[in-house]
Amino acid sequence: GDTANTQSNVIDDADTCVAVLGNGNSAIGNTGRRSAEGITAVGTTNNVGDNVLRDQSNVGISITGASSGTSVIANDIRNCVAEGIVCTSDTVTIAGNALRDCGTFDLAALSVTANSNDVTGNNVRNARSDGIRVSGNSNSVAANVCQSNLEDGIDIEGGTNNTLSNNNCSSNSAE
Repeated sequence: GDTANTQSNVIDDADTCVAVLGNGNSAIGNTGRRSAEGITAVGTTNNVGDNVLRDQSNVGISITGASSGTSVIANDIRNCVAEGIVCTSDTVTIAGNALRDCGTFDLAALSVTANSNDVTGNNVRNARSDGIRVSGNSNSVAANVCQSNLEDGIDIEGGTNNTLSNNNCSSNSAE
């Protein structure tokens, strides 16, 4: 449905902790542990923020489908086997998130495969692959910290007109 709020829940051992399907919904302040996926959001202008996600066997937060205008802000994600955050939608804001010990071979901790997204002020550490990976066009990647990742701090895999500015990448094993 639309304009639903999922707030301050503790969800353990589920297939998906929170599924936000529709427009104008929010998932705020939830805690999810030991599930396949933490939060899945599909729909426009959804807000996913201040959630704590631990030990997901797949993805921490997944933004897919036609999810333009969605915000993924200030989430704390640790120890996801696959990506901490994966975004395959255009015009999404991904800002101020902390990702630790996420990713696996060829899956970045924070992955964006779409256009016109804003990836700002995220802190990505100890990823088991790239810290941040971007493919698509006209994405902005700014003021992120990528440290001690097993591959690249930031990997721009393709696309045109992507902007990188004021990022701090150090002690990464690759570029």
